[in-house]
Amino acid sequence: LILPLTKTTDPAAPRIVLLRIENADPTRIRVEDGVKLILMILDILLNEDDNFVIAGQHLFIDDKGISVNHMLQLTPTIVKKIHTCLIDAYALRPKGFHVINVPQFAEAAYNMFKSIMNEKIVNR
Repeated sequence: LILPLTKTTDPAAPRIVLLRIENADPTRIRVEDGVKLILMILDILLNEDDNFVIAGQHLFIDDKGISVNHMLQLTPTIVKKIHTCLIDAYALRPKGFHVINVPQFAEAAYNMFKSIMNEKIVNR
């Protein structure tokens, strides 16, 4: 579901994190459980990887295999809670968000995320 890639040779380079939805069965895995897993991995990275904190992160999201059932789990309340945790509570320094293989129906969810983010994050 989430994979921090190996460190680059440049110590000042942002850490690259890959997030894939493909194998997450929406009938067995709730969005809340996926977010909990992501937050646990972020906790480990924040505690053990100084470069992750100092140089920042690039998040690559691969939406291959995402379904309507995944999107139906994203209520506005959950989206707001995810935003609060990732942007307001964690000491993250996002350098970029890159999303690939986005189906047409998933763009509405990304627009919902964009509507609550500040302009600086949206531009990244």
